[in-house]
Amino acid sequence: MVQLIKKDLIVHKFGWFIYFAMLAFYVLLGKHDSEFIIALLSAIVTVYVFYFDEHANGHKLWNALPFTRNELVSARYIVLLINTMITSGVFIVISVIIKGGWEQLAWQHIVGGFALVIICSALFFPCLYGFAQSNRILLWFILYVGSVVIGIYVLSDIASKMMDSTTKMPLWSDGMLFGLSLFAICLYLLSWLLSLMIYKKKEII
Repeated sequence: MVQLIKKDLIVHKFGWFIYFAMLAFYVLLGKHDSEFIIALLSAIVTVYVFYFDEHANGHKLWNALPFTRNELVSARYIVLLINTMITSGVFIVISVIIKGGWEQLAWQHIVGGFALVIICSALFFPCLYGFAQSNRILLWFILYVGSVVIGIYVLSDIASKMMDSTTKMPLWSDGMLFGLSLFAICLYLLSWLLSLMIYKKKEII
């Protein structure tokens, strides 16, 4: 399974430089919160991996090699976590370099962006496995990225309404962020199991 994980990371090749350049651009622009940048870039990276496999009929190749379907699905779920952590880590480094410091509440936005990616991926990964190899796969890609973008604005709207009008400090607590993260992880694990069930029963054409 380690080889599958490496494959999904290496497939981007020079694409990583484009992603990091986009991160730097958004940080310099300063018009978007960190959860927007992290969630959007993570979604784009994830969709590209799915698209690459579908475009190259990778599902046939990987099933012909000595990999179990459990490994194929699990590798994709693990890679999403790795990609999101890489995106978050690079974002932090770029932000510190460009802005010359670390914002006090930045980690809360990062946790929010991470949780959003996990939740959207948990909802759409089973669909991508179930409807791949069909003319609807592009639709699912669009819906997936679209749900992330919509989720970002919903999350930002909720966050703005939970600000103290006097101090401009957030009213949410660490416990609420922990609860959101726990919910995202549980949903992700359930999605993982569902994708395994779907892919095991699927015929590779």
